[in-house]
Amino acid sequence: MRKAPACLLFLCALPAFAQIVTTPAIGGFPLSAGGCFTQPVTYTGAAVGSTVFTVNPETFAGPGIWWQAYVSAPNQVTVKVCAGISGYVNAAVYDVGQSSGGATGVTAVTATAPITSSGGTTPNISATYQGNGAKIQSSTGTTTTNDCVKFDAAGNTVDSGGACAAGTVTAVSATAPLTSSGGATPNISATYQGNGAKVQASTGSTTGNDCVKFDASGNTVDAGAPCASGGVSTVSATAPLTSSGGTTPNISATYQGNGAMVQASTGTTTTNDCVKFDAAGNTVDSGGPCATGTVTAVTATGPLTSSGGATPNISATYQGNGAKIQASTGTTTTNDCVKFDANGNTVDSGAACASGGGPTTQNVVTGSRSFNTVFHNTTGKALWVSVGTSSTGTTVSNNVLTDSSNPPTTSVGFNFNTPTTSGNFVATMTFIVLPGNFYEITASAGNQIAYWVEWS
Repeated sequence: MRKAPACLLFLCALPAFAQIVTTPAIGGFPLSAGGCFTQPVTYTGAAVGSTVFTVNPETFAGPGIWWQAYVSAPNQVTVKVCAGISGYVNAAVYDVGQSSGGATGVTAVTATAPITSSGGTTPNISATYQGNGAKIQSSTGTTTTNDCVKFDAAGNTVDSGGACAAGTVTAVSATAPLTSSGGATPNISATYQGNGAKVQASTGSTTGNDCVKFDASGNTVDAGAPCASGGVSTVSATAPLTSSGGTTPNISATYQGNGAMVQASTGTTTTNDCVKFDAAGNTVDSGGPCATGTVTAVTATGPLTSSGGATPNISATYQGNGAKIQASTGTTTTNDCVKFDANGNTVDSGAACASGGGPTTQNVVTGSRSFNTVFHNTTGKALWVSVGTSSTGTTVSNNVLTDSSNPPTTSVGFNFNTPTTSGNFVATMTFIVLPGNFYEITASAGNQIAYWVEWS
C-alpha cells in the first residue's frame, strides 16, 4: 500500500490532479497527542498500490495537526487526521486527489524572511527572533511603518495608529492649585492649609460665595446659597413658649405643678373635652367632656358592699386572718376540690376531695398486676397496696418504687430472701401511693405474685 506524504499545516506538494473528491467534515472534537480521526471516501479508479494520493483541508485544521491519504480498498481512499500535540481539531472538509503525473512528493520548501527553510522534502522551518521570553506574540490587523505597537483587548499586538513618542520627558507642567517641579521625574504637589490627614473630595458645579456642604457620599458640594452671615440676633416664640431674644435666647414655657415631666400630647383636640392617656403614654382627647359634680352614691354587687356617698367604703365579707385575697381562674364543678396552679391561682382540681375515715374500697387485682411494670394511681386518693410474693427455693429480691416520675425512682421498700430449704417462701410488701403518683415492683427471676390487693 502506498501512502501520500504527511502534510503539516498547509505545507504540502501541489501536483496536478486527475480528479478531486471532497470528504465530509472531519474533526470538531479535541484529541490527545498521537490521536487520529479516519474517514473513508469513495474514489473511483483507486487501486491498492496505485499512484500516491494527496489530501489538503479547505480550512485551517488547527495547530499541530497533520493528515495523509492512502488507498485502503479498491475505489476507496481513507483520510487520516492526527494531532501532533494535545488540542482541539477544527472541523474541516478535505480535498482528496490522485496525481496525474506531476510531483509525487515535496522536493523543496522556500520561506520568506523572517522565516527560513532548510529546503528538501522534510525541511526545518525556523524564524530569527531576539529576547528570552517564553512566548511568541500574536499580531492582528493592518500596520503602518514606524507606528507604535499596543495590545488589544484580546492580548494581540496591533498598530497603535501613530508613531511612538521619541526621547524622554523633560518637563511636566501643572495647573493651579497643583504645582510641578518639572523635569523627567517631577514632583507633583498642591498647596493646602490645615493639619488634617485627609484631602476632601468635591463634586458638582459651584457658584461664587455659596456655602459648602457634604452630600450623602461625603463629598463637598455647593450648598446652593450663600452662608448665613453674623450670628443669631433675635429669636421669637409663639405662646405658650416665650423667648428672651438675642443671640443666645432662653426659650421657656409657663406651666403649673411640681412634676418632673413635661407631658407629650398627640392628635386633635376639642374644647372642654377631657384628657386621657393613650397606650404610648401621650395625653389625647378623650372624645367627650369630663363628668361634672361629685359622686353621691356608689353601689356594689356581693360579695362586695358599699357604704354609699361621695367617698364610700368598699368592703367584702371574708373569713380568716390572712393578709392576701386569693385569685382564682378557670371553670369550676360543684363539690370538686381546689388546688393551686403553677401561677399561684386556685383552680378546680378535677375531682371531689377525699372524705375522712380512711379507705372505702378494696380491690383484689392479682390478675391484672405484674412485676417490673409501672402503674398509675388515678383514684384521686391515697392508695394502700399489699403484695405477697413467693419463690421456689431460689434466692430472690424485690424493690418497691413510687413517686411522681414515670418511671418512679424512689425506693420505699426492699425484700431479699434466701430459703434454707427447698420449697415455697412467701413475703408480704405493703406501701402507700400518693394521688397521681406512679408505682412499680421490680423483681428478680424466680419471683411470683401470690396476691395483690389495693385499698382506696
